[in-house]
Amino acid sequence: MSYPLRRRTDFLCTLCAQALAPGEEYWYINGAVICGACLGRYARLELAPFRHVLGEEREEG
Repeated sequence: MSYPLRRRTDFLCTLCAQALAPGEEYWYINGAVICGACLGRYARLELAPFRHVLGEEREEG
């Protein structure tokens, strides 16, 4: 028995849940689909453990 191939028509950004349009760029990172508008937000969330504020240095444990 053969099954027809289905194309995914609802490709959504993991963060904002907006549909991606054909030709729109996106990033597929660790199973998450990230649109261009959310890429900066995603990077800030992922890199938060490495964030430092000058004058508020913390001691390494």
